[in-house]
Amino acid sequence: MKNLKGIVSIIGIIVKYGAVVTAILKGIQVVSDELSKLEFGKDEPQTPEKSLITEENA
Repeated sequence: MKNLKGIVSIIGIIVKYGAVVTAILKGIQVVSDELSKLEFGKDEPQTPEKSLITEENA
């Protein structure tokens, strides 16, 4: 009976920490998704590279 309780407690610990790791990974995924939605640098005016190259060669 002691062996059974030991095995059950080990399984319980694995499940508990597995849930914690899963929650952390899910949180990281949500943060990553939200950061990918933000578009950094969109407010800055974009100059086309082709026009810069033709002006330098002229």
